[in-house]
Amino acid sequence: MSYTIDVYRGHAEPETSLRRLALYVAYFPQLVAGPILRPSQFFPALAQAWQLHPAALSSGFHLILVGLCKKVLIADRIAPLVNFIFEDPASNPSIVIMLGAAMFAVQIYCDFSGYTDIARGISRMFGIEIPLNFDLPYFSRSITEFWRRWHISLSSWLRDYLYIPLGGNRHGVGLTYFNLMATMVLGGLWHGASWNFAWWGAYQGALLCANRWLAQRASTLPAVERWLGTRVGSFVSWSVTLYLTLLGWIIFRVSEPDQLWAAVKAFVVFDGNLRITAIGLGNAAPFGATIAFVAFIALHAVGHFWRRWPAALDATPQRWLPWIYALVGFLLFFGWPSENSAFIYFQF
Repeated sequence: MSYTIDVYRGHAEPETSLRRLALYVAYFPQLVAGPILRPSQFFPALAQAWQLHPAALSSGFHLILVGLCKKVLIADRIAPLVNFIFEDPASNPSIVIMLGAAMFAVQIYCDFSGYTDIARGISRMFGIEIPLNFDLPYFSRSITEFWRRWHISLSSWLRDYLYIPLGGNRHGVGLTYFNLMATMVLGGLWHGASWNFAWWGAYQGALLCANRWLAQRASTLPAVERWLGTRVGSFVSWSVTLYLTLLGWIIFRVSEPDQLWAAVKAFVVFDGNLRITAIGLGNAAPFGATIAFVAFIALHAVGHFWRRWPAALDATPQRWLPWIYALVGFLLFFGWPSENSAFIYFQF
């Protein structure tokens, strides 16, 4: 669709080689779940003769390792606990539902960003650079910022090929809000023909509309704008955004209407029960999920406060790399879960 629409609009030249066009359509690293590659991000690389570059091979291999660790050591470790909590959310107290929402937020992020890292790493080895698809989304301070950091290729695709063609913000406030809602509802239905995906899209659209309205009101109040720029204001904005994001993940995760309503109610209206009951998976699953959860928080924080750290592996002295590879191999060998979970985004 990107290619057809861009050619129709005159934004891209028609490709004269069927082989090159077929390669673009069926490019295997990102074929199943993305990231979405635009023609302008793919065809220029084919104009150059492909060569083996040691730096690209090494960097791509490191990206694959990072993605594999995200998927196997974090997402798949957390998955059994999330599945158990949301198998019957109506029977769980609020504190367990909140824990499940936080765990699922980590699971879906590491699952999909892990797949993305693997796809980008493989592609980099072939000399084609797939753009970054996630940019530490859980440190966003608004829903609008979250969608600039989460699944960037899909968010920008929906903006350029759906929201802007519908009129964007060019035809008044009412139509702007309508276009936002329509875009996000269709974006929700893109994940599957299920009511919870439609509700999730409508929820995200409503949040974006509210965010836009509040931002416009805040711009007329200098004192509020200054407060939002302070550390306290930033922390409050981040906390509210994270809370609303976790609520959205519950809507995304639970498909049965009755169970969804019970989970949302438990998340929004705290029942006062602070006791996390035995979850029934034995001692290993909750312990492993907790370790993976804490490890993710630590690594996500490191990535936020030290933006260069993902590239640090590429700059590591050669004498240290065998030890790092051995450590990763040790973790994968002993941390590999007994049951593998399919990539979440394979179903969409």
